[in-house]
Amino acid sequence: MSHAAVVSSSRGTRRTTTSSATAARLLEHRSVVIAGVWLVPALLAASETYLFWRLGGRSHPFWRAVLMEGPAWATYALLTPLVFALGRRLPPRRPHLARNIAAHLAVSLSAGLVYATVATATTTLFTPVPRPMSFGQTVLAWYLSALPLTTLTYFGTLGVGLALDYFGEARRRQVEAAQLAAQLAEARLGALRMQLHPHFLFNTLNAIIVLARDGDTPRVTRMLTLLSDLLRDVLRSEATHSIPLEDELSFARRYLEIEQVRFGDRLRVREVVDERARSALVPPFVLQPLMENAVRHGIAPRVAGGTVEIGARLTDDGLELWVADDGVGLPADWSGVDDYGIGLSNSEARLAALAGGAGTLQITGRAGAGTRCVARLPAQWRQS
Repeated sequence: MSHAAVVSSSRGTRRTTTSSATAARLLEHRSVVIAGVWLVPALLAASETYLFWRLGGRSHPFWRAVLMEGPAWATYALLTPLVFALGRRLPPRRPHLARNIAAHLAVSLSAGLVYATVATATTTLFTPVPRPMSFGQTVLAWYLSALPLTTLTYFGTLGVGLALDYFGEARRRQVEAAQLAAQLAEARLGALRMQLHPHFLFNTLNAIIVLARDGDTPRVTRMLTLLSDLLRDVLRSEATHSIPLEDELSFARRYLEIEQVRFGDRLRVREVVDERARSALVPPFVLQPLMENAVRHGIAPRVAGGTVEIGARLTDDGLELWVADDGVGLPADWSGVDDYGIGLSNSEARLAALAGGAGTLQITGRAGAGTRCVARLPAQWRQS
């Protein structure tokens, strides 16, 4: 992953964010947009009534036609937010497709009755032609004659609301995907910098040299294989936002096995993973900064060393990953997020970008009692 790729991803994120900002500004004026949309059929209906008057030889003013036709269409303008909300609450899709469509049909019939009542009232007030029927009879006649139109109008409005919701969701996912792409590129570069850091390579190669001098050919071969596999994972060209947890754990094992050669018996590793979680999808390199933090700041300063535990489990809300150690713990002046290093800060930012901020990173512990880093992922990351 080149620096140009990172810059390109960042530019894509900015372009997508700009488009979404434009859509967001339109949504801020939703009431004005709804009023403007329904003004069109109201004016068309008023124009139709006015032309019929003129063709019949009656020269009534246009404003009278507007007052007669406008309020009925204004009723649908007022009902539009309710229809949109019902569309979100009762979406016409499985597993409750028939039930929800029946509910919308009932609401559409009620909306048609409101429309007919308002139309009858305004016609009675402003029409120049006397009506032979009573008010109730006129409402019923208007309701039945306009029933196809009012039903189509309701479901057309419902369709527009669902389309807007789907568009907004797609736009949000596009923004998140662009952000994750940029963060993934930066995470890949960050992991590469960490692995190629002179200090890390020096210690790893020094451990290999010591083993070679001792004639421990199997362990030398194992170390070189682990280092090769580790760098291959970091340098792999496949661009992906998620990988199976088992693949992430495989990377974690190789990293920690290399560290075990450096620390010897001072570093012990324990894996506590729910079998059901192994196929869950996770962001690549999500565990690496947490492991680095545990080894460097928890185990390394402790003479007796300690244990690093990697765990994962499914929860009602999604997936929970953790890296814990029984090392020196957090310093007394630990202030939380403000004390995160680059690796932990990047991890928190990536997790926060998942599903509109549903991903979180939490670090707890106290001096002398170890540290626990917990990454929580939203429900859509639970299964592949």
